[in-house]
Amino acid sequence: MKHSINSNLAAYFPVLTIIILLSVLKPLTAQNRVTDKVYLKNGTIVYGRIVQNDSLRGIRINNDCGSYLIRFQEFDSLKFNVGENNFISQTKGYYNSTSLGLLFGKGVDGNLPYPSITSVTGYQFSKHWFTGIGVGFEYYQWGVLPLFVQADYFINTERFTPYFAIKAGYSFPLTKKKEGNYNTEKTFGGITVNPEIGFKIAMGDKNAFICSIGYQYQKLSYEQPGYDYFNGPNYSRRIYTNFNRISFRIGFVFR
Repeated sequence: MKHSINSNLAAYFPVLTIIILLSVLKPLTAQNRVTDKVYLKNGTIVYGRIVQNDSLRGIRINNDCGSYLIRFQEFDSLKFNVGENNFISQTKGYYNSTSLGLLFGKGVDGNLPYPSITSVTGYQFSKHWFTGIGVGFEYYQWGVLPLFVQADYFINTERFTPYFAIKAGYSFPLTKKKEGNYNTEKTFGGITVNPEIGFKIAMGDKNAFICSIGYQYQKLSYEQPGYDYFNGPNYSRRIYTNFNRISFRIGFVFR
């Protein structure tokens, strides 16, 4: 019964993923227009339309987030009509990235994908590099809790940018016993590695929508009991499984 519930959950997960993806991309595609670009000395990039350039007061720029007055001692350079959406690109600070995903690969239920939920909290060191520590939930033959470190490299600071990411860590079993013919099959965790490529679309002044695809490796094992008919005492053996999955994720970055 428990295994059937997990299978039903995985079957509905692709539908939920598609609904979320469509609801996010529709408003994003309606926001494109030509804008200006202001580079600040602290590393921040402000996108919008420059409506005032006063040698005494500074530069005023309007965008979807409001109207900003930037004094001359604060900005480094300007670029006009760069063709990006209106938003402020933050280049340093803390962030959280939460995503829903599917893991595709052949398993005990055939090619049925299983869910993956991850949340990463970290720090953005520059306009390109994000690093953080993450935790989540994933299901293979049993549920696991992955604990990992993740690094992301964003190609540029535009509203739409491709990026590369890699995470590595260890997954802990959430059930002590494996579902199978033996009631005493003890489960163990294992290492996990997940390189991905994807894209980011900025939403407003700080947040963003992300979508990625990649390869995920997960090593798990369980202990199977047995009986030695010749020597008498019971024994057990450790059985290892290497899971190779294609990962697909959508999520949001909050800052």
